[in-house]
Amino acid sequence: MERDADLKERLDDVEVDGELQGNVALSEAELDRLISSLLRTAFTRTNVRQVGMYTGRQPTLDRITLVAGYDPSPTLPRVRSLGRPETQCQVLQMDHLPPHCSATWFDNGYDYVYQIAIHRNPRNDL
Repeated sequence: MERDADLKERLDDVEVDGELQGNVALSEAELDRLISSLLRTAFTRTNVRQVGMYTGRQPTLDRITLVAGYDPSPTLPRVRSLGRPETQCQVLQMDHLPPHCSATWFDNGYDYVYQIAIHRNPRNDL
């Protein structure tokens, strides 16, 4: 984000929770480009106030979830979904998305939720 002037202005609006430990099936440059592109996509929506980025690991993939909040005080009671199967989301078109990655998004009524799946070969984890 430091290298992108527009993203640098929103640095205080981003919270990162977690990290992709170990070998990720992307180079550092690819991961940087992917996350920067995802953040730019989220911040192009003028109603987005803050963004939380979360990471997770499954047996055959790494996941990055970016939650772009636009409703800071929703009415109660509420249910906030922060993840869905890819089949229940819209495909997110991203430039230079590596072939072993998929990108989807959905609107849960309070946040735009962007999901990146980085598929890896499970044998690399042995």
